[in-house]
Amino acid sequence: MAIQETGTQDWKKKALQVKDTPRASRILAKALYKELKNIGFSRNEILAVSSEIVGLVGSEMKQLRETVQ
Repeated sequence: MAIQETGTQDWKKKALQVKDTPRASRILAKALYKELKNIGFSRNEILAVSSEIVGLVGSEMKQLRETVQ
């Protein structure tokens, strides 16, 4: 299943307009959650996506740390 481009563009625009990072994060998280629910993802699948995102961020941070050292 693919996320509809029009919905994606809407939340991108909203996030870019917000200068407050915590607020932008909430907007993006809520929009992503709604998109995933709308295309039929279950709660467990949404949790799996969330875990993957956290894992990607963690991997990137680890690579940056190794590069600095």
